[in-house]
Amino acid sequence: MNSRNFKNLFKRNHVLTDVVGLEIGAGLTRGVPAVRLRRQSDKVEVVAAGFLDLKGDLPENHAAAETQPVWQLPGRFAAPHAALALTSTLGVIRHATGTGEDIPEKKQMMYREIDRAFGTDIPPLLAAMPDFQASWAAKLLPEGRRPTACSLQLTSLAAMNCFQRYAMCHSLDSGCVVLFVFQSYTAMVAFHSGIPLLYREHPLGFLHIQQEIASRMQMDVATVNQFMEDASVDLSLIFESVLRPLYRQVEIISDYVSRRRNTQVSRYYLAGAVAGESYWISVFKQIMQGEIDVFRTFSDLQMGETDASALADLKSTEPLFLGATGAALAALEVVEK
Repeated sequence: MNSRNFKNLFKRNHVLTDVVGLEIGAGLTRGVPAVRLRRQSDKVEVVAAGFLDLKGDLPENHAAAETQPVWQLPGRFAAPHAALALTSTLGVIRHATGTGEDIPEKKQMMYREIDRAFGTDIPPLLAAMPDFQASWAAKLLPEGRRPTACSLQLTSLAAMNCFQRYAMCHSLDSGCVVLFVFQSYTAMVAFHSGIPLLYREHPLGFLHIQQEIASRMQMDVATVNQFMEDASVDLSLIFESVLRPLYRQVEIISDYVSRRRNTQVSRYYLAGAVAGESYWISVFKQIMQGEIDVFRTFSDLQMGETDASALADLKSTEPLFLGATGAALAALEVVEK
C-alpha cells in the first residue's frame, strides 16, 4: 500500500529515485529478499534482485530486540535509501469500525498504527506493528552508510502496493479479487479501480500445502516441491481438499462486493509464493467456474543488464520478491510533504 494511502513511518521531503526493498522476517532459507529499483523518467528498472545472507528474523519480544545487529549490504544493493517490509506475526491489518480506533493489542504492548479511509462507505483499513519491532528494524541500517531506512510497512501492504501499480498501469477499473499467498497465510483483497474495498486473511499458506502433501504422501518437503512441478504425478485431489476452504472465502468476498458495494468482480489474480501454480489454477476453475490469472512480481518493470542465467533464476524465484518489490515501489512513487 503506497503512502498516498498509508503514510510511511519515516518522513522525507524529496523525490527518491534509487531504493532497495528488503523483506524482514520472511523466514526463507535462501536469505533476505532484496530488490533494488531505480526510477528513470516514467520507467522503473530492476537494478538488482537476490537473497542476502543476513540474519533476517524479527525479534518476537522486547528482550530479543535488545540484540541489535547492523547490516552492511553488498555493493549492488547499496542504494541511497531502503524500504523495509516486515513479515510479523504480531502485525495487524484489519478494517476498523471508525477512524482513530484503538486496537486491543495495544493493551499488551506499544504499537505504531495508522488507519486510512478510502471512501465514506468503505470501512477504514487499519495497519499496526509493534513499536519494538519497528525500532529494531530501522536500526539495522544506520544513517551515514548506504542505504538508510526511509520507510517501514507490513509485507501484506507492500504486496498490495505492488498490485496497485499494476492495476493503475493496466487501467483495471472493474472489480477484482487478489490472493496474496505467503508462507503461513493468504491475504484476500477486493479492489475496485485500484482501491482496496475489502481485506481478509485466511490461515493457509504455501508451507501448509507442502506439509499436507508431504504428510499424505509420506515424503520430505524437498521431494514434494519436485512432485508439484512433475506433470506425471497428479496431486489434484490433495490440492482440491486443501484449497476448497480458501476458495469458498473468495466466493463469499465476491458476493459481498457484488451485493454491498454494487461492483461486479470480473477478474481474479494469484500472487506471491505459490507452490504448484497449475493446481491452484485448475482447482479454482473447478470450484469457482472461472479463471484466475497469475500476477507476476516484476510485471511492467524493466530488467536491468542481467545475464541469461541470472534472469532464469529470477523467473523461478520471482514470487518471493513480492514484499521487497512492493516496499521499494511505495518509496519510489510517493513524495512526503
